Amino acid sequence: MNKTATVGVAEIIKDAQALLDAKCRRSRFRLRIPKRGYAVDDDWVTLIVNPDKPGMRAYDYVEILIAVEKELRARGHEHVLLVPAMSD
Repeated sequence: MNKTATVGVAEIIKDAQALLDAKCRRSRFRLRIPKRGYAVDDDWVTLIVNPDKPGMRAYDYVEILIAVEKELRARGHEHVLLVPAMSD
C-alpha cells in the first residue's frame, strides 16, 4: 500500500496547498484547493485547484501544478492528481 492510501487526505491537502503557496509566492495570483475540492478513488486523491484571479486559463498555471505533483511524489504521495478548475 502506498503512502497516499495510509496518510490522511487532510495532510495531503495541507502539503499540496503549502507547495502551491510557495510556487505562487512571486506570481500575481494564488492557487487554492477549496474545502471540498477533492475526490478519493481507491488509492488516488484528486485535488481541484482554483486560481484566485478571474479569467485565468489552465495553461497560465499548469506548469505550477506539474511541479507540485512532482514534489508530492518525491515526498511519497505517488497517487495524487492536481486538476485545474475555474474559480467561483
